[in-house]
Amino acid sequence: LNRRLSLVEGVSVIVTIASLDGLAEGAIIEGRSIARLDPPLTIDNMEAVVVGEENGRAVIWMASDDNFNPLQRTLLLKFELVGAI
Repeated sequence: LNRRLSLVEGVSVIVTIASLDGLAEGAIIEGRSIARLDPPLTIDNMEAVVVGEENGRAVIWMASDDNFNPLQRTLLLKFELVGAI
């Protein structure tokens, strides 16, 4: 979950997937972007991500927290991961 905040453009998120096969201590992992979320889509400072399975389909959950800040929102978003990974 790669996040960015711009005072002009707002918040954007890039979701990246990577293989952990052969992972070793100190290794650098390179992933592949599978989604980009920018305004006007409903996003905020996304702080959590989990990948799961529902009825044989891969789903991604993302959450943000408003941090008691009236300019932020608490969101829980769910996406279906479609296509080859």
